[in-house]
Amino acid sequence: MLVAFTEMQLNPYQPLVTSDLDGLEGACASELYTYWLDKKAGAPMPDWSSFEFMDLYRIAHSMLVLDVVDRNDSGKLRYRFMGTTIVEYRRLRKIPDLTGKTFADGDRAYDPTAMAEAYQACVTTAQPVMMSGEYQTENSHGRHTRLILPWAIDGQVARLTCTLDRFPAE
Repeated sequence: MLVAFTEMQLNPYQPLVTSDLDGLEGACASELYTYWLDKKAGAPMPDWSSFEFMDLYRIAHSMLVLDVVDRNDSGKLRYRFMGTTIVEYRRLRKIPDLTGKTFADGDRAYDPTAMAEAYQACVTTAQPVMMSGEYQTENSHGRHTRLILPWAIDGQVARLTCTLDRFPAE
């Protein structure tokens, strides 16, 4: 059963947020994580110059790329790329495709606090962050895994890649 929505009330959203990736599930998250590990090649995180979208074309539909504009403000993260599946998930939002917009520009069906904190944790620690738990929107609900990975430019976290795997309720 889906909870009713209003302009003023957001669904609660309290996923597990962790840097322990032992529970990582989902084909897109697994493929992106394997790619990230390969590109980091023993460094704390991979350099953005090694990133190639064509290497990830099979999962690009479920990916996000965000620019870190202000290391202290996740609301200023700028969407460089938003995959078509994510845009489809957001089809009832005022701005379904946030490419070129900031995290703060996006309206959501759920409380975005946990997601903002997870993005901020990835930027601050330069470590992978996984979010998992229940999601609920106007037209869908189930479980999800969101993987957030840091990429460096000049040794600093400058970009985040993210995948979203959803497992709808039956």
